[in-house]
Amino acid sequence: MTEESGNNNDEVLTDLSTSDELCGICGDPLYTKYSLTLSCNHNYHYDCINSSCLLAKKTGCHSCPYCGYNFKTLKPVNGIKKIKYGVHWYSEPDTSHYTNVKCNHIMTRGNRVGQECGKNCQLGYYKCFAHNTELKEIIKNKTKCA
Repeated sequence: MTEESGNNNDEVLTDLSTSDELCGICGDPLYTKYSLTLSCNHNYHYDCINSSCLLAKKTGCHSCPYCGYNFKTLKPVNGIKKIKYGVHWYSEPDTSHYTNVKCNHIMTRGNRVGQECGKNCQLGYYKCFAHNTELKEIIKNKTKCA
């Protein structure tokens, strides 16, 4: 890792819901999943770059798949069930600032009326797939325009 390469806070979690850009790893539109922008200004789905980092964690240095810009770790986002050594942290893990929040949607039907959903949230969001109406609306509007 060079001097100009990044530190632990190299990526910017960005709202790319209005972007028509494609993920450089999987090729799907960025608005279909939670996305981030690395400090080299290349955009990827968080899940895709996280998987890329898992494959490369033995080297201790992750790089942008497009330009090779080095970065050290990814910030954990909600929906990650377990933060991983070599991807989200290298020294002693400070997990006190990270809590995986479960879906807090209040159920309106069935046996659990009035209770919180409690399922794992989609990566980067605070609702599970069934209750993430914000993302569903974005995808619906984008596919109408296409």
